[in-house]
Amino acid sequence: MIHGFRTMLVKLFARLIVLLPALVPCTHAFGQTGQATSSSNSSTSNPADDELKHGRKLLEDVRDHVFSFDHPAFYWFRDYVKQDSEAKYVVRNDDPDLPWNFLLERPSDYRGELVTIGGKLLKRHPPYKLSASRGSGIWYQYELGQAGTRAICTVIATEEIEKIPIRSRVRTKGYFIIVRAFKTDSGEEGTGPLLVARHLEPVGGLVGDDGDSDNVFVWLMAGTALLAVLWFVLRRNLRSFQSEPWSSSNGKAQRGESDEDFDWLTQGEERNKS
Repeated sequence: MIHGFRTMLVKLFARLIVLLPALVPCTHAFGQTGQATSSSNSSTSNPADDELKHGRKLLEDVRDHVFSFDHPAFYWFRDYVKQDSEAKYVVRNDDPDLPWNFLLERPSDYRGELVTIGGKLLKRHPPYKLSASRGSGIWYQYELGQAGTRAICTVIATEEIEKIPIRSRVRTKGYFIIVRAFKTDSGEEGTGPLLVARHLEPVGGLVGDDGDSDNVFVWLMAGTALLAVLWFVLRRNLRSFQSEPWSSSNGKAQRGESDEDFDWLTQGEERNKS
C-alpha cells in the first residue's frame, strides 16, 4: 500500500515538472497584460485634466487688477476652449449663475475653473484677428454689466453664433482668468472678471423691455413727485382765485347800483319840463 502511494506521488510530481514550463510563460504574459492594461488606463484616464494642469500652471504668475490680459495663459486657454468639446460650454437651465462678487473677492479660488455667469450685454467689440505669433483664428470680445454693481465683465469668445442686440440678457460658460481693470469711453475706471468662453447665449429680450426693476422704480418715483408738485401748485392757485373779490378791468372793486347812478336821468327830465 505504501509502495502504491509513493508511486502515485512520483507520477504527480513528474506531471508538474512537465507542465511547469508551459505555465510560467502564461503567468508572465498575464502579468504583463495586467500591467499594460493598468498602465494604459492610467495614461488615458483624464487627458483633459492633464492639459488643464498645464494651463493652470501658467496662471500662477498672472496679476489681477491690470488693464492688459496679454499673457501666455490667456492664449493657452483661448486655444484650449476653441479645440475642446462644444457640449461642455452649453449653458443649461439648471446651471446656477456664479455671483460676480465671488470672482472679484476670491479670484484665486476660481482661477482656471469653468464657471457660469449672466448679465446684460453692454458692448460688442469688432472681431479681432490674432497675429501669427499668437496662433490663428479670430476672437470676439464682449462686455457685460449687471444690476447692483459697477463692475464690467469681459468675455473673450472663440465663436459668434448670432448678432445679439445690445442690452440683451445673456449667459455664458467659460474659464475664469483674471480680475481685469478697465476704463470706459467716458473715463470711468473699475474692475471686473475676464472669462474665456465659447460663445454667448441670449436668454431673454432687451433689458428694460421686459421690466428692469431698478429703472421702473426710478421712473415711478419721478412721476409721483411730478404729479405731487402739479397738484400742490394747482390747489394753491385755486384757493387764491376763490379768496379774491371780483374786480373790474381797471382793478377797482365793483360796487352795487344806487340812486346816484340814475341822477343824470332825473336831471334830464327836469330840464325838459322847464
